[in-house]
Amino acid sequence: MPLRNLLHRAESWFDLLQAVEREKPALTEPHLYRFEHVDPDSSKIPGVLDQEELGRASRYHFERDRRAFVLTRSILRLLAGQYTGRDPRDIRFATAAHGKLSLDPAEGIFFNVSHSSGQSLIAFARCEVGVDVEGSRPASDYLDIAEQFFADSEVRWLRALPPGPALQDGFLRLWTVKEAWLKATGQGLAIPLAAVRVEFAGMDRVRMEFPAGYRGRWTVWELPRDKNCYAAIALEAETIRGIRLIQIRNQTQPPSAPGS
Repeated sequence: MPLRNLLHRAESWFDLLQAVEREKPALTEPHLYRFEHVDPDSSKIPGVLDQEELGRASRYHFERDRRAFVLTRSILRLLAGQYTGRDPRDIRFATAAHGKLSLDPAEGIFFNVSHSSGQSLIAFARCEVGVDVEGSRPASDYLDIAEQFFADSEVRWLRALPPGPALQDGFLRLWTVKEAWLKATGQGLAIPLAAVRVEFAGMDRVRMEFPAGYRGRWTVWELPRDKNCYAAIALEAETIRGIRLIQIRNQTQPPSAPGS
């Protein structure tokens, strides 16, 4: 998959948003933001969340999860503001029946978000898009989970792998690819995981067999592994020339909201 670097691995969100504002990048190809979580001072996170989002943040049991949500949702709003030309505090997200967020259809802009194990993905595109990121985590029940939820051909593939890191690797690759596609459809786990059959064709190429009604119009890619995090992106398009990948390594200077 052609991954084109945009903004050359911005060093902070302040630098990143300045560059996005300066370049005004058009969504002629999908844009994918990938960033690590830090432990920022809450007072420095931009005040762009609405009351529902603040209430959701307050209900997280662990502080690290609350901060990850606040940081990721704030960055989502700031980026959505850049793409739509709106104040990020005025952005209104609609929520579909299975929980997928969206912008006003009149904008013609689609997005998706995932965060796990200290890392987040945010994708923007001109078509439906889904992303998933999963952290590496040793477990002894990967085959049990696969036998319960995956297709028979996938279970056979996993059984042929040596136990330990190779089995973990195979399971997480399957899971992230399936999850990215399910999120792109907006149906989530309303579609059984076993109904989506995955075969890896080398490098980042993925062959998938979709349920009836979803065939022939999807592009799905694995993303490069980063700090033991597995990731994938799915797009409702038969052909995609490439994706602009923006990686942020250090958010030590979160930006302020407009007018603040």
